[in-house]
Amino acid sequence: MGGRSALEEENMESKVRSIVVAMDDSSPALAALERAIQRARFHSADLHLVHVVDRSMTFTVPHAPTAPILDLGDPAEIAMERLQIHAEFARTRGVQAKAHLLRGAPAEEITKLAKQLHASEIVIGTRGRTGLERLVLGSVSERVSSRADGPVVIVPGHPIPSPSR
Repeated sequence: MGGRSALEEENMESKVRSIVVAMDDSSPALAALERAIQRARFHSADLHLVHVVDRSMTFTVPHAPTAPILDLGDPAEIAMERLQIHAEFARTRGVQAKAHLLRGAPAEEITKLAKQLHASEIVIGTRGRTGLERLVLGSVSERVSSRADGPVVIVPGHPIPSPSR
């Protein structure tokens, strides 16, 4: 009959133009990057790599010495360097890629960026935490999924084993 199926029509109407991928240098994030690159190549979409410096994880110690004992470098600068490396890797795979370094609550900042960019989807890895660890640390991927306006592709990581007693 020559007509298009409902799925084909939906795919044509919802063309993927840009993808946001959340990066934190964990193995699940690297798997998410690989998936995002594949999707970006398939759809000829732009790829936006984002790393969020979580403000809730930084703290100051009153009356601490001003000179650090061991200078490991600025975490934001290091994160941006890594993002640039990952973006360059995506470009070598034929994808237009841009790095974004943000500060704040990760889920909030990732979804805010996706909205600003009118991203078609967000790709994010998950560590597969369970039990008390999940309760205490939470799941950024779950929070992103609940806040996002569009589709979220969650790339599973391997569960982190609990320490043996």
